[in-house]
Amino acid sequence: MHPSRHRWMEQVIRARIEIDTRLVLATAGVLGTQVEYDVLADVVTCGEDELVASLDEAVAAGFLVEAGESW
Repeated sequence: MHPSRHRWMEQVIRARIEIDTRLVLATAGVLGTQVEYDVLADVVTCGEDELVASLDEAVAAGFLVEAGESW
């Protein structure tokens, strides 16, 4: 990817979602293409309320798609 496009994408992501959500997304990305809620909850450092809020924000922003108990 061209460096200027990479910087632009980072700016868009930062502008659209909170830092906690970015950390949840990064963690989910490492865990795979489909991540169970319980597995993600065991790995992230935020509490359950913050995790749910981050997942909701990521879905609303179009970064995740909810599929039952996984994303």
